[in-house]
Amino acid sequence: DISNQAGADLFVSIHHNSMQSVDINYNSTETFYKMTDPGPSLDSGRLLHKHLVRNLRSKNNKFLPGNYFILRENSRPAILGEASHLSNPRIERKLLTPEAQLLEAQSYFLGIVDYFDRRIPRVKDLFPNKTVIDHARPTITAIVQDEEGGAGIDPETLILKIDGEVVKHTYTPETGQVTYTPPKPLENGEHNVSLSVRNLRGNSSEIA
Repeated sequence: DISNQAGADLFVSIHHNSMQSVDINYNSTETFYKMTDPGPSLDSGRLLHKHLVRNLRSKNNKFLPGNYFILRENSRPAILGEASHLSNPRIERKLLTPEAQLLEAQSYFLGIVDYFDRRIPRVKDLFPNKTVIDHARPTITAIVQDEEGGAGIDPETLILKIDGEVVKHTYTPETGQVTYTPPKPLENGEHNVSLSVRNLRGNSSEIA
């Protein structure tokens, strides 16, 4: 609820795992991203996982989509980290030391910094959006922009969908404007429009 109400840029849930009932000597690093978000959650999760695996030197590691409640019910980009297994006595002893705790903290920190350093592209002013229109061939417009200091928008990654189908749009790099007019009248009723784009550093916008 706090994450949703605050409009968090990124929600990170930090955990340690357990395999005590199976093998107390097992250890792994696992990172989960919100499975319904193949954009910012996937991007940030992949980068964070890279730093955890590299710094903790885990031989077993998994990067997976997750459907945990704290991810599923989060409207914001969200990831969940299981850096290591507390059920492993060696890992438990290690994690009692300030050095090991600091190394994990730094791994999370570096992953988050890596993600935001690549900047986050945005979709702005999508129209029509949550409104009633009175004609069957509405012109759909939006503005896509990379965050200040970013490398710019990658036009090849721009995806505009009408009712789940990708449509051919017009993109003007100078203004960032995306435009599409249906060639045929849309059927009367509710329609879904979605738009996403990546920047040249690989980060995705949220799906508008």
